Amino acid sequence: MFCDQTTLQLHAGNGGNGCISFRREKFVPRGGPNGGNGGKGGDIYFKVNHALNTLTHLDSYKQFRAEGGEHGMGQNCFGKNAEDLILEVPLGTIVRQVIRDKKDEVVKKMDIADLSSPNKILLAAKGGVGGKGNANFASSVRQAPKFAELGEEGENIEVELELKLVADVGIIGVPSAGKSSLIAAISNARPKIADYPFTTLIPNLGIVKIADKVTYVVADIPGLIENAHEGKGLGVEFLKHVQRCRVLVHLIDPSQADFSEQKSNFQLINQELAAFSKDLAEKKQIVVINKVDLLQEEQEKDIRAKLKQEIGRSKRFTLYPESISAATTKGTQELKIYLFQQLEKTPKPDWQSLTPVSEEHPVHILYRPHLENPQHFSVELIKKGVYRVSGKRIEQIVNMTNFDNREASHRVHDVLYKKGILKELKKLGAKDGDKLLIGKHKIEFFFHFD
Repeated sequence: MFCDQTTLQLHAGNGGNGCISFRREKFVPRGGPNGGNGGKGGDIYFKVNHALNTLTHLDSYKQFRAEGGEHGMGQNCFGKNAEDLILEVPLGTIVRQVIRDKKDEVVKKMDIADLSSPNKILLAAKGGVGGKGNANFASSVRQAPKFAELGEEGENIEVELELKLVADVGIIGVPSAGKSSLIAAISNARPKIADYPFTTLIPNLGIVKIADKVTYVVADIPGLIENAHEGKGLGVEFLKHVQRCRVLVHLIDPSQADFSEQKSNFQLINQELAAFSKDLAEKKQIVVINKVDLLQEEQEKDIRAKLKQEIGRSKRFTLYPESISAATTKGTQELKIYLFQQLEKTPKPDWQSLTPVSEEHPVHILYRPHLENPQHFSVELIKKGVYRVSGKRIEQIVNMTNFDNREASHRVHDVLYKKGILKELKKLGAKDGDKLLIGKHKIEFFFHFD
């Protein structure tokens, strides 16, 4: 089954909890704290795999969860870091983050990355850091800390994946124009071919070989009909797959090229392209007459003359000088070379002109929507007696605190004092007993915590 769009829930791994432990050995009456740190939770990555051309393998599961880090142990033993989860996607996959409101309705979608270059790896969801064991909090004034941090929760993110096939040449035309026959004649693709409309229900990709290590990719797009942009026929859902193509081949079926109508099929197809995308409508097309084996010489000349009249002086269209027969392969080898020559003249898009990267040195994309100073914080009055404290680092500390442990609560108030947050709260009129909203917690505020 072909799948070119899906939505996934990603849950990065939680960090392991830090350990509360003390050294206990014979003849060592005052062994110090020796609780180890928890391990880091697994990250979730998207990685390009050239062998894939569909998202079906991901659409079947919908939810992916990385493993959590191991908890810390005594004797300063650290928990093991969890392995990262790598999800492979086809070349040409666009990753978007889906933002929802409290009613679970989609508010917006933000592009994260366009995985249209070889060997790209996207860090989509970051695993939580491991909590620190009590050995980390020992100091000259706190010699026997009886608290440790909890592991940080991994990031949870909803993403939408959309596949736009990466092909150099896209073949378009009405149903039964011979697109599948042409791609079979010039490439290694072997699509289903039959003499009825809509045989091709999904795009087909093929590799065209010109010489050793000289190839290009061609795609045939399921047939368009009039009013396809309104959902008729197969609709226009597959037209996104020709948006990346550098050259379009518009295949003409002589038996359907009725120029006596008010609008010919040639005009109707281009009308559908314009209805779908302005950029797609402006792409240059090579117009090729197919099924020449079914035409008399005079018929072929008549159709060619009418096509020239349709094209006029438009620079968008180039009428291929020779007619072909995809079914008998007549003229297809010459067309194959001609298309390669046109590709050589056509500038590559930015993402395709990048220097290839070896598998040993992949390109890592880091998605961090809030690139802020982790030490930065802000304080605001929500309502009387309730204040919101925001900041990456302070929220992380609070979220990793076990408030059932009195010493751990002491530590949070100590951090609030040292960071100057208590000072800012005092300026806003905060009083003992007021509530602080920090991260996922609501804590009671005191200037002097005993």
